[in-house]
Amino acid sequence: MNGSIENFNGWCEEKFWAKELFRSLEDMRAKSPHFIDQYNDLSAWKHKNQSLEQIKPVRILNNSIEIHLEKLPLTEGKIHFISKVDIEGEISILNEAFEVGKEFIDEYVWATICLKKQKIGVYYIAKDQDTAVLIKKNEYELTEEVKDLSLDIGKTLWHCTMY
Repeated sequence: MNGSIENFNGWCEEKFWAKELFRSLEDMRAKSPHFIDQYNDLSAWKHKNQSLEQIKPVRILNNSIEIHLEKLPLTEGKIHFISKVDIEGEISILNEAFEVGKEFIDEYVWATICLKKQKIGVYYIAKDQDTAVLIKKNEYELTEEVKDLSLDIGKTLWHCTMY
């Protein structure tokens, strides 16, 4: 599955995040149906052409996905990304460029956004090492309030996704 996920993430980065400028979560939500349609058309085409790649119908994204912003607050926690460092020594996370260093070009790094502290840390694991080393730390200012993690957040998310 990891290969399929990485393939999707790469395609999403190239066809969606890198091509659009999002001013807010609402703006991203408004622009995402076109991307979902593109992905579904490609998946359906690949499904018809089995020799290219086997795509199961359950992998097609649901067009009726709705994100209720009022029910999905930003809560304390961390968001993790794995990204390849580009030829400029930067990574792209959520359509923002972060300088990592030219010594990491073509290497994969792990970026973690800590929502409560509003910081992003970038980690690297060298091929001869077992543990990740923090190589960059930056402020990551959010425009939305970060709320304490509620014990009933699962109930909120469950009701949000059940239609």
